[in-house]
Amino acid sequence: MMKYVLSALAVSIALPASADTLGPFTGLLVFGDSLSDPGNRFELTNGTEPPQSLYPLGQFTNGDT
Repeated sequence: MMKYVLSALAVSIALPASADTLGPFTGLLVFGDSLSDPGNRFELTNGTEPPQSLYPLGQFTNGDT
């Protein structure tokens, strides 16, 4: 049992130290959820949004997203 406690202690000490050596982020890639993709909110609201005169049917954008 003491072996497991010491192992957990060693890992909990080593992990934060190794995270500092990685450096700052150089970029961020975000995968949108299903509501941010074009057309899916239209489906979720059963066609009540967007108004037909603003954008093509089923789209919340007038261009690529």
